[in-house]
Amino acid sequence: MSFSFWESDYFSSNAGVAVIGTGIVGLSTAIHLKRLNPGLKVVAIDRQWPPHGASTKNAGFMCFGSPTEITDDIEQIGEEQAMLTFKARYEGRTTLFTLLQDADIDYQNCGGIELMEKHDNQNVDIGYLNALIKNVIGINEYFKTIENISFPNFSKEAYLAPEEGKVNPVKIVSVLKRLADLEGVKFVFKEIKQLDDANATVIFKDGSIIQADQLAITLNAFTPALLPGIDDVVPARNNVLVTSPVPEFRLEQVLHIDKGYLYMRKVGDRILFGGARNKFGPGEYTDDLQINEAVIDYLVEYLKQKMGIQSEFSVEYTWAGILGVGRSKKPIISRINQKSCVGVRLGGMGVAIGAKVGKDLAELILDIKN
Repeated sequence: MSFSFWESDYFSSNAGVAVIGTGIVGLSTAIHLKRLNPGLKVVAIDRQWPPHGASTKNAGFMCFGSPTEITDDIEQIGEEQAMLTFKARYEGRTTLFTLLQDADIDYQNCGGIELMEKHDNQNVDIGYLNALIKNVIGINEYFKTIENISFPNFSKEAYLAPEEGKVNPVKIVSVLKRLADLEGVKFVFKEIKQLDDANATVIFKDGSIIQADQLAITLNAFTPALLPGIDDVVPARNNVLVTSPVPEFRLEQVLHIDKGYLYMRKVGDRILFGGARNKFGPGEYTDDLQINEAVIDYLVEYLKQKMGIQSEFSVEYTWAGILGVGRSKKPIISRINQKSCVGVRLGGMGVAIGAKVGKDLAELILDIKN
């Protein structure tokens, strides 16, 4: 089914930038493009609304990296890159909140706690991490060592990050979509067959085409399927569950366990619990949104055995979200040719860093130097 004359004229006539993807990064890119160049014609494209990527399927954490995650990052990519990535996540929250202003996204600055399993032998030097973090964001004692008072199956020491919080990710994306509409961004929701990035052409499965001057590609984990040349973005599936009400779980902070591979929070009186892909091998490095029931079973047993949940509960919601990961957790924001740029590989931190990636990508498209 091709575009009608009216659709073609509305969507693709003299299109300046086609933004591929309408998650946090894509919508932020589109908004910043219009605010930086109000006369620019911007078309945002996705297969559906709401989008099917991680922007609406994440756990709703506003987090920047737990002590064990950051320690692992330093071992993998060195102090400088680890701190630059941490700083970008932290500043990304400000970028997002500046866009959203006072919109209701259920934000709670509740803090985050990392629990350490008793058998975990990873050494964490909180003083060392705090000194590094102070150098990049100016906060003294970003992490605080606390007594773990709620979970006897874990080490007595836990780590508190008071700056962390929780949000409703669907509300974030809905507000960004509304802002993009107000800025005059046009939207097309249909499935893409092919991206001709060298010519800024979008070819849809129904045979219709949108021609633009530039492409801004923000598909994160789904990028390699349409751009095989972007080879350091790997899809990674996280399975998530939400329980029936569990009144005994009273902790308001978001929880991190096992270098962030496990994460937990309250949603009303329920528990949201997700992750564990590192326990299930290469099969979880996929862009298939099918739920892995073995992972869900593992999470349920973890709640009972490790977290010590005594109340009877049922699993009332399950879903999967696809992260974009790679050898580095630093996002890829780059021009791949004269016609196309990418803003991808959010490393599981899209809520915090996504709006900043979008802003930086818009500036790259418009060749704005900072």
